[in-house]
Amino acid sequence: VAHEIRTPLTLINGPLENILLKKTVDPEIREDLNIMKQNTERLLSLTNQLLDFRKTESQGFRLNFAECNVTEVLKETYNRFTSLARQRELDFVLNVGEQDFYAHVNKEAFTKIVSNLLNNALKYARHTIMIDLFQDGADFTVRVVSDGEKIPEASSQQIFEPFYQVEKKKDTVRMGVGIGLPLARSLATLHKGRLYLDIEQPENTFVLTIPLNKEEVRQQIEKVVEQNIEVLDEETSTETDQMKGYTLLLVEDNESMRSFIFERLEALFTVETAVNGQEALDILRSNHIDLVISDIMMPVMNGY
Repeated sequence: VAHEIRTPLTLINGPLENILLKKTVDPEIREDLNIMKQNTERLLSLTNQLLDFRKTESQGFRLNFAECNVTEVLKETYNRFTSLARQRELDFVLNVGEQDFYAHVNKEAFTKIVSNLLNNALKYARHTIMIDLFQDGADFTVRVVSDGEKIPEASSQQIFEPFYQVEKKKDTVRMGVGIGLPLARSLATLHKGRLYLDIEQPENTFVLTIPLNKEEVRQQIEKVVEQNIEVLDEETSTETDQMKGYTLLLVEDNESMRSFIFERLEALFTVETAVNGQEALDILRSNHIDLVISDIMMPVMNGY
């Protein structure tokens, strides 16, 4: 169901972005459109979190790790939330030290963990939020501290259960659907790490601890067979007037989505379309195709 919801949301968000890019839009209308876009993106984010959480529950699901600049990821994620922190007049502080810190993580999953922790802190903080990064032996730790209403000790484990929400006072608005923290903990577990609420601290303190995993990751990387890699000619031009020489195959069973993507690509490329994997294979056998853009879940034959 979440996958089906995502398609129409994308078809609302895409045209909204196109309209907002136009300079002729009336300022009052632009303000309304921006509100619509923010809420559409919020719905897309929730839908994607549901899909991510379902994926983490699948038996045998694993993450691929690579060396990553943890400091840089934290700074990038922090910067995404600074505008909202300013709006709420919060003292929003990031402590990562002067030197970059590297560890072996799955960058996308690690970013989602930190994003959920910051999003959660921003919802409930009264005045301050502090993010700390430090190494502790064979692990590294990210700590997010906020001065919101203290989460009861009795709820310190339940908040990591799907769809659970702490009961708030009558004058407090309940926010969120209770999926962010369970997803973050699942992703931390897949890193062989821990995510918990430190109940001994006077303020709400979420602690993420992840093993450096250097030896394990090195072995994992060595298993990757580096073949079938084509090195692109550096002299290849990407000028717009030469793009028509490239043929793209767009594979998408949803007619509206297919039309929307096709209209944006046809101005730059020669575009062929197919409605499922089998039709795409037939086109590939009889045509020269430079690039395939494909949906995954389709009838007859999927994108894989």
